[in-house]
Amino acid sequence: WYESALEICVNALQPYLSLLNNDLGHPQIEPPQGHQIFQSEVPGRALMPATYLDTGGDPHPVIEDGGPLFNGFKDLVLLFDLLRDHGRASATLSRLQWARDEGGDRSSARERVGDALRFLQLHRDLLLGIFPGNLPPENDPSGLAQAIAAVEQSVTELNELRQLFHGNQNILGFEDDFLMLVQEFQDQPQFFDSFNSIKAWMDPAFSSRQLGYALERLDQARGSYSEFRGNQDEIREQFEGSTVTFDFRLFEIVGANRGQPGYDQPGSIAGSELWQQIESIKAAQLNIRRNQTNIANLWAQILIEINKANSLADAYIRHGEVQAELTEYVGHINAVQGASQALADGLSIEKLATGAIFGIVANAAVQGAGEELKGQIEAEKERLAGLHEAEIVGIESRAVVRTLLLEMNTLALESQEAALLFRQELGRLAALHREKANIERRIDERNTDLAGRFFADPVHRVQSLHDTVEAHVSFADARKWVFFMARALDYKWNTPFVRSSGGRLWSTDTVFKLRNAEELQRMYQVMVDHDGLIEGTRRKDDYFDWFSVREDFLGFRRVNDQGDPLFYRDPVTGGDLDAVTAFRRHLERRTDSLGQIRIEFSTIRELPGGTFLRGARLLPNGEVDPEQRGLYLDKIRWMKVRLPGNHNPNRNRSFITGALTYSGTSYIRNEAPGLRDPDRADRISNEWTPYSTRYWFQSSTRPDRPPVWQFREAFSAPAQMWLTSDPRQEGSSGQIDVLPSVQQIDAFKERSVATSEWRMIIPTVDNNTTLLDIDELDDIEIYFYHYAVIRP
Repeated sequence: WYESALEICVNALQPYLSLLNNDLGHPQIEPPQGHQIFQSEVPGRALMPATYLDTGGDPHPVIEDGGPLFNGFKDLVLLFDLLRDHGRASATLSRLQWARDEGGDRSSARERVGDALRFLQLHRDLLLGIFPGNLPPENDPSGLAQAIAAVEQSVTELNELRQLFHGNQNILGFEDDFLMLVQEFQDQPQFFDSFNSIKAWMDPAFSSRQLGYALERLDQARGSYSEFRGNQDEIREQFEGSTVTFDFRLFEIVGANRGQPGYDQPGSIAGSELWQQIESIKAAQLNIRRNQTNIANLWAQILIEINKANSLADAYIRHGEVQAELTEYVGHINAVQGASQALADGLSIEKLATGAIFGIVANAAVQGAGEELKGQIEAEKERLAGLHEAEIVGIESRAVVRTLLLEMNTLALESQEAALLFRQELGRLAALHREKANIERRIDERNTDLAGRFFADPVHRVQSLHDTVEAHVSFADARKWVFFMARALDYKWNTPFVRSSGGRLWSTDTVFKLRNAEELQRMYQVMVDHDGLIEGTRRKDDYFDWFSVREDFLGFRRVNDQGDPLFYRDPVTGGDLDAVTAFRRHLERRTDSLGQIRIEFSTIRELPGGTFLRGARLLPNGEVDPEQRGLYLDKIRWMKVRLPGNHNPNRNRSFITGALTYSGTSYIRNEAPGLRDPDRADRISNEWTPYSTRYWFQSSTRPDRPPVWQFREAFSAPAQMWLTSDPRQEGSSGQIDVLPSVQQIDAFKERSVATSEWRMIIPTVDNNTTLLDIDELDDIEIYFYHYAVIRP
């Protein structure tokens, strides 16, 4: 159909365009005589209204006023209308080919976009050059100004498509690995997984929700399309109705309506989609810069441990039989971090709210960096997995150094993920700017002052009835949510959604090929069926593990493997401290002016002898032990925090309320154990899948508008922390209930147990009242009640 539409446009344009080059038998005349005739005659060629024949066979105009609809340039208006339609049909056809992706579809889509761009730009400039400074004013009833603006928008849209195709992004403007985790919808608090929440939210039986509404609008559009005949007043009503629909979408993008304060500064209004994109890009930059500081701090801690050895040269990292100097490994981590920071620092946030975004996204360095980053991230994931199997040589506190190296490597990988997100979000921001401009042009074309002309114009037609516009807009919204649902399904089982049903292969990519709400509903049902099938074949077992912040994160252990007491050098005084005292001095240096202890840690690690993020065990030959393949899909059910120590009983308090923040990049082990690279002993491929830790929530920005979806890069929740002098609660399931249930933290359910950055705040004072004395605190214990699936 779209190929036929393109052919019609070209056939209609051809006689006019050939006239411009026709010398009419006088080759010596320049410009060609046809060109001169067009130039002289078109300004005076008026457009008369269509006519009908009465019973006597006499013609009558379809409107009461039988005079001209407008007095000149009717041919030029027609040509720009045809160029606009050519551009829009080319863009739509290219998107369809890109989504179908069969045979040479994607090459054809790229080629078609390039051809259409050249065609539009060439003929736009040619036609405008014929009448320099001699065109009707913008408010002329001909609609020429709107037609020219629509051609300009088509050129912009085709340029954006060319960039999208170059970067291999999907046609929704999201990256394929985009993830929207929703803790819960207000009316469905009972679900554990985001997929189940979105499934209930999208239930097509409810017309008030995206999918049901899109189905309803599709039925209405089909009915009105088949019945509509349209008099002049009805067309004006259709224009007004579709303009209201477009205005609502503009408000979602910008956060204000045209003419309101802030509209001319897109991205400045909190809660708008443009604002969210810019905030996301800023957050990615800040994460990279913060990681630089954290990596430097970790290296300083490693140097303290190395100084206890005989010399720096004695410190090695060993993977199997292969070993390398520790400084070489750390140098690699710093190089990875530096490359990420260079990309983020090289682009200006100030330009993002302007038209400069299109040039930024098209920048070859940005595009190339994105493709290169994807390969680098895979390599760093392999190194991170290999580091879990590594051994530290030449240092007494080997476990401490390996923990610090894990955190350094994770931070560098997180920076690469942030740099890639930074580049990807630029593309999404550009897509929003393009959609905003496109809607503005569509509104201009639906100026109700032109309704009479559109009705009476014999070569014009009402392209989009109000119901058709609403059907398209609601379909786009529902398709976006079906994509979110598919990605939530990928995350729920950490395996790509692929299913054969109804003679068709369905996957997450299928959502880009669907054309209407009915097809979206079929995909919705296939995903529901697929989830039910997997649910019946995966057994989720519960596990209970705990971390000691003092021992497992900070490395302050009381005794070594032989039972001898361990001492730690104070980085300030240089004196030797026992484990608990070293831990307390460390917390004092992490206490801010408000009396709040602030500590950061990573949980991308196993616990020796535990079930936390337990991976496969390797045989001496380096292969996976078939009877110890480990766990995957390790996700949090709830957490608790315990503060053991000899606390002053006079405070008469059993708990204090602090905060926990989940951020960085989270990781889930894949279903099949990773494979060791035979040529690179430090790499294990396909062990992890990284996920965003972004938190999504609904919030109202105006009382007269429905709430909009917003996000934060980190998810924070209050955490009640138990002050106790009781012995540690070891990790058997029968002892879970010993911990007071009031301190159970449910906010992080569904998220992976492993993320690169946890932040904890522990208050020591409140309103001049002492809540916690650091010198009474022996440790901080974090309990994880989680589930995982045994690897098949």
